[in-house]
Amino acid sequence: MREPDLANPSLVRWFAFSPHALELGVSAIFGFPVRVGAARLGALNLYRDHPGPLTDAQHADGLAIADMIALWVISAQAAAPDGVMALELEAGSHFHFAVENAAGMISVQLGVSVTEAHVRLRAYAFSHNRTLAEVAEDVVTRKLRLS
Repeated sequence: MREPDLANPSLVRWFAFSPHALELGVSAIFGFPVRVGAARLGALNLYRDHPGPLTDAQHADGLAIADMIALWVISAQAAAPDGVMALELEAGSHFHFAVENAAGMISVQLGVSVTEAHVRLRAYAFSHNRTLAEVAEDVVTRKLRLS
């Protein structure tokens, strides 16, 4: 993922995010996958206060740092006492289940794709200054219905 000019994007993707990011002085965003082989662990997102693409060297550095983060995560898991990381990962998995369940519910309720439902869920959370997990939990427990 990359957007070298958030104020003048080549493809408008983040309707709710972009105006607020620009207000805070973010002009460019670059994302690098944190992964080990095919296993995706997350993403390293970098923000810049001026527009413009990364140089080849900067892009290579971003990929290298993302790889170092992935290795650190794997090392931390290997060094953790038995069962500790499993409990942490299991606790964190509820977040993903709630978000996926909420997106499915929104998709059916609004007759939109699951991708669109994810966008709406994230936009609602962002625009209401709430975490994605909080909003997803409210949707799943039927405290909130998006329109």
